[in-house]
Amino acid sequence: MAATAPLLHHSIVKIAGTSSLAFSDGWHYNFSRPHLLSQAQNVEQMAHLQQVGEREMRRITLNAWTASGDSLRQWGRLYEDGMGEKVYLAWIADASGLRYNIMKKRGVSLKSPQHNTDPEHGNFVEKAGGVEALVGAVFEDCGRNDEMTSEVMRRLGVYWPVSAAESQQLKKYLTKLRSMRIITG
Repeated sequence: MAATAPLLHHSIVKIAGTSSLAFSDGWHYNFSRPHLLSQAQNVEQMAHLQQVGEREMRRITLNAWTASGDSLRQWGRLYEDGMGEKVYLAWIADASGLRYNIMKKRGVSLKSPQHNTDPEHGNFVEKAGGVEALVGAVFEDCGRNDEMTSEVMRRLGVYWPVSAAESQQLKKYLTKLRSMRIITG
């Protein structure tokens, strides 16, 4: 198991070969079942993995919040009105390169102009679903291992802070996104 990811807001992610995720911090996740990565890449095939990922991101983050002893207000501010929002996940899909480096629709990369429903933002539901599907694919592939799934989630910018410094950094990042009107909560 690799050490906890250095806390950047997110890493850039790309596919290395046919069965590995490569993150900009040098960390890799290698799929033992590459068909799960393929399924997570394809908008038309990701529905099940998207549901798994959405559920597991919430559950893993909720478990970390419970263990931290932080307030319900803190949970609401950081997760419910922040990282758990579809618009946040869509932002992460763009910022991490997931949309352009991994996701496909009808076999064509989402970087293709034909897939942009809005020149600036594209389809935020599909992009958020891509983040969720990727997390779901990792969760299923690694034998439902929360620790490994958390490593990928951290690199995608969905995590519960484990220290006061991380908490301040995350709050600052979410405040910046709120000021930019990326997230509204």
